[in-house]
Amino acid sequence: MSLQKSKKVHQVDESKSDSESESDETALFYTTQKRKSDVIWVHPKVEGIDFPMELDTGSALSIISTEFYNKHFKHLPLQSTKVVMKTYTGEKIKPKGLITVEVEQNSQKEQLELYVIENGGPPLFGRSWLEKIKLDWMEIKNLSSVDVEIRNELKDTLDRHSDVFKDALGTVKGMEVKFSINDDASPKFIKARPVPYSLRKPVDDEIDRLVKEGILESVDFSDWATPVVPVVKKNGSVRLCCDFKVTIKPVLNSVQYPLPRIEDLFATLSGGKQFIKIDLANAYQQLKFDKEAQKYLVIKALALVFGVKKFHQYLYSRKFTLVTDHRPLTKIFGSKTGIPTLAAARLQRWTIFLAAHDYEIVYKNSESNANAYGLSQLPLKFAPNEKCHTVDIFNISQIERLPIKADDIRKYTRKDPTLSKVLDLIQTGWYKTQDPALQPDFIRKDELTIHQGCLMWGMRVIVPPKLQLQVLEELHSAHSGIVKMKELARSYFWWPKLDSHIEDLVESCEECQQIQKMPGPAPLHPWSFPDAPWKRLHIDFAGPFHGHMYLVVVDSHSKWPEVFIMKTTTAEKTIEILRGLFCRYGLSLQIVSDNGPQFVSASSSTF
Repeated sequence: MSLQKSKKVHQVDESKSDSESESDETALFYTTQKRKSDVIWVHPKVEGIDFPMELDTGSALSIISTEFYNKHFKHLPLQSTKVVMKTYTGEKIKPKGLITVEVEQNSQKEQLELYVIENGGPPLFGRSWLEKIKLDWMEIKNLSSVDVEIRNELKDTLDRHSDVFKDALGTVKGMEVKFSINDDASPKFIKARPVPYSLRKPVDDEIDRLVKEGILESVDFSDWATPVVPVVKKNGSVRLCCDFKVTIKPVLNSVQYPLPRIEDLFATLSGGKQFIKIDLANAYQQLKFDKEAQKYLVIKALALVFGVKKFHQYLYSRKFTLVTDHRPLTKIFGSKTGIPTLAAARLQRWTIFLAAHDYEIVYKNSESNANAYGLSQLPLKFAPNEKCHTVDIFNISQIERLPIKADDIRKYTRKDPTLSKVLDLIQTGWYKTQDPALQPDFIRKDELTIHQGCLMWGMRVIVPPKLQLQVLEELHSAHSGIVKMKELARSYFWWPKLDSHIEDLVESCEECQQIQKMPGPAPLHPWSFPDAPWKRLHIDFAGPFHGHMYLVVVDSHSKWPEVFIMKTTTAEKTIEILRGLFCRYGLSLQIVSDNGPQFVSASSSTF
């Protein structure tokens, strides 16, 4: 089959003369007979219908018969056309018209023209569509010999079991997952782990999706709770993995099922001719747990509060309705349930705030809640003419300036002798090593990964030594203190002895030392009051005053002072004064001094 567009067709067939081939028709249409095995079929979706079409690169247009038009596309009005077709026998064919249809193939979507003729054969996929829709020729080569009857039979099978092959998540029927734990096991409720700021929105979106699909449901109270670990996918979304090793795994009654060896599997498959591989998306989420098991599988994760605060002047002391597209909030903020005992502190504060209002809360999905959802997504019809302030420009420029980039980390990670070994060990497998430089990474070997050539510990990037000072300086630029710097660092990056490096940097910073809190005053040490005079004496030197030093002796009971003018303050002169004092008043049981050299000398100790 071939079709040419021209106002004059000068050559139709080599067997015809030039005079016979001349025509004023705007198009020419040839039809040839093909063997069944020569037919190549493609299966685009036309107006959402899986529509088998014969591929013909010799035809310039795509064509269907009126029979196919009436069966599938009668709802589309025919448009007039001036195209005239001619068969290889010279018979002219005037199309009934053309329709514009939506064609989908291999993630491609186009609006294309489809011509309708009377008494035509199978639908034709011509060159006009090939210019817009790119086909997988390797797949076509592999499937070109498949009989159309087999295709139709497969299509009928898929149609009969459409509920199995639909895009929505399915549920395994006829069974529920059960497990048991030790009878003496104590419930464990592990608080939610801090989520890095950059992952909070993807984690919230994933929880909303799981709730919407019925995989998760909200609960008000649970004796068991397991923290989740977000794993970033290639497309930027996250996969939520439950860390059951800290809750139910240690107390789980394991079932020791004998796994078959690979040799046994090959022996079982011996003689097979047809094999199939099934890729089940979210396979484990298609399994349903029984009620007893569900109580052990609890994890923890709002514009409503903002709206109530915004319109507090109008809502207070009036009954109103809160409409949300987040179903768990109907349980948390509902009037029929109390505040969950173990709910997050922020949720408890919000619940207490809403308790001062008379309201009811109802759930509507996003499609039904279109007025609020639409406004949240509606762009402005005009660009606001706002003057950019210098401060705003500076802040934006600071945000856009990154201290280091992924290329820098990848480059210096590979150059560092220790981290380059860690890269190789992650890819080839870890072995026991006595190298002290590898010990911090070895104890974390099960949590280390490689992303774009950079080493990752969980969600934190491991910064090579060459870039550590630069990262520390950026972290320290705000002089936020040791605690805040450690908190920010633990959300984004890590390297061995990071905490001590932060402490050393802050302690050596003069500005940080000036603004830090002063140490508290030392507590006073009160002396016990003696019960008689001359039991405890306090002595010290005062001066110089008027060219002299003075030895002051005070009785702690009577507060009686004795003051002596000292020409010299040697230990021998001090002993002489004290000996005369003790001769007059008697010996004292205790003498208190500041341990000056006169009081701790060898002669004083002997005295």
